This record gives sequence, C-alpha cells and structure tokens, in this order.
Amino acid sequence: MPTNIIEYTNASQERALEAIRESQKVYVEAVESWAKSLSSIVPDVAQPTLPEGVPTAEEVLETSFDFVSELLDVQRDFARKLIEASTPSQAPAAKAKAPAKSDS
Repeated sequence: MPTNIIEYTNASQERALEAIRESQKVYVEAVESWAKSLSSIVPDVAQPTLPEGVPTAEEVLETSFDFVSELLDVQRDFARKLIEASTPSQAPAAKAKAPAKSDS
C-alpha cells in the first residue's frame, strides 16, 4: 500500500495507464474484427499507390511521435530550470548565517 504522496501518485498513474492500455487493446481487437468481417464481403481492392514524396501513414506516425517525445524532453528541461530559478539558493543563506570570524 502506498505510504506517501509520490507513491500514491505513481500508483494512480499506473492504474490510469493500465486502463488506457486495456481500452486500446479492446479497440484494436474491435477494428481487427471489423476489418476481417469486411474483407469477407468486399472483394480485394488494390491499395492505391501514393504519389512520390507523400509519406506513408507509418512515417507520419513515427515523425509525429518523435517530435512530441522531443517536445516533452524540452518541456521537462524548461520546467526543471524554472524550478531552479524560482527556488532560493541555499548557499548564500548558509554564508549569511555563519558567524563572523574574529581577528584575534
């Protein structure tokens, strides 16, 4: 059982991701079933060829997700820098609290 906020957050996120994975699995299975049923009543139709230079659906998917992955990395770095910039440094505070050295 989770004992702190981070553990609760991680557990909640994992439950959400598992629910998403399961719903996606059911959806893919439904589309596969629909496609299989359709193929039995519709004659084979030749796949159209794309004009030269037009990316495939897979290429568009990969390019788009690669971009979003990089964007998330940039956003994470930005958020970390904002936290650093908005958090007072501990070093100057420690120096200010240190007793002054006497010249004896």
